[in-house]
Amino acid sequence: YVIAFAVTGFGSVIALDAKDGKQIWRIDLNTLVRTSPSICSDKLIIQTLDNKLIVLNTTDGSERFKYNTSSEDTILAGGAVPACSNEKGIIVAGFSNGQVEAFNADLGYPLWTVNLVNPKNGSLNTNINAIKASPIIDGDIVYAIGNNDMLIATDYRTGETIWSQEISSTNTPWIAGKYMYIISDNNDLICIDKISGEIIYGVKLLTEYDLKEKNGIYLSGPIMTNGKLLVTASNGVVYAISPYDGTIEHKIDLKEELPYSPISANNSVVFATSKANLIVYK
Repeated sequence: YVIAFAVTGFGSVIALDAKDGKQIWRIDLNTLVRTSPSICSDKLIIQTLDNKLIVLNTTDGSERFKYNTSSEDTILAGGAVPACSNEKGIIVAGFSNGQVEAFNADLGYPLWTVNLVNPKNGSLNTNINAIKASPIIDGDIVYAIGNNDMLIATDYRTGETIWSQEISSTNTPWIAGKYMYIISDNNDLICIDKISGEIIYGVKLLTEYDLKEKNGIYLSGPIMTNGKLLVTASNGVVYAISPYDGTIEHKIDLKEELPYSPISANNSVVFATSKANLIVYK
C-alpha cells in the first residue's frame, strides 16, 4: 500500500493508508512543527520550530536520529523543508538561525555548516536570519537562499562555496536545465545560470499596481509546467511567464487569496487557497 504522512502544528506525526485514510501509526514529538516533512527512501525527515531535525522510520515511526542546533527568538512564519539525496547519502536543512547544515543520511552525523548571513549587512531592516526557502540538492551542488541577501551554491561533499549572489528570498528556487529561477523578496523574477552563478535576466513583477495597492501582496513560486513559469500572488492572480526572457504571457485571477506556491502533478496544477479550497487546472 501507499503511505501518506501528515504532521500537525503541535508535533503529531501520522501515517495514513493513502487509499482509505486509515491510520497506520501515530507518534507525538512534543514540540511545534511549522513545515512539511520530506521523505527519502525509508526516512521521514521533520524539522521543528525550535531547530531540531528529527528523522523517523517510515514503516513504524521509530526514531533513527535527532539533531539539535541553536534556536532564534524571532523567526519567519513557516520554514524550510529539508532536502535529501538517497544517492548521495546526504540530508541538508536550513534553520532559523541562518545556518545550512548537511548530515549523513543514514547515521545523522554533521558533515558541514554554512552561514547564510551576508557579512555586508550588519543590520538589515528585518534583522531576521531565518531560512524559509528549502535547500536544493542538484547533482553535486547544494543550492540555498536566505533572508539576508545570500544565495549560495556549494559542493555537497564539503560545503565549499562555488559561487554566491546577493539575493534574498523566502521562496524555494526552481531549477530547469542549466537555469535557476528565483522570486526575490523585492518581487523580481531572476534567472541565473546554475553552474556559473551569472544572472541572465531580472524582471520586476507586480508593476501593474501602485505602491498602495501593492502593499500586502506577496508572491509565491515559481514552478515550471508546460514550458511556462507559474507565479502566484497572494491576492489571487496567477502569472504565466516565459522562462526565456521573463515576459508575462498571460495572467488569471482566481478570485481567492493564494498564500502558497502551486503544485504541479500528473499534468495538473493545484492551487490551495486561504479558505482551504483546492483549485485544479489541467
